[in-house]
Amino acid sequence: MLKEQHLRRVEEALTEAIHAAEIAGMPRSDLEMTLRVLLDMSEEQKSEPE
Repeated sequence: MLKEQHLRRVEEALTEAIHAAEIAGMPRSDLEMTLRVLLDMSEEQKSEPE
């Protein structure tokens, strides 16, 4: 159940980001690139020693 709740939160956050990008006139390609950059940054932070 907890996993499903987190998946729903992810879906809601991404839906909100898509809506905000549309309002801002952000092209889909820029939104996709932004998500890729954020994912890459998250992976880099995970691999850095603390």
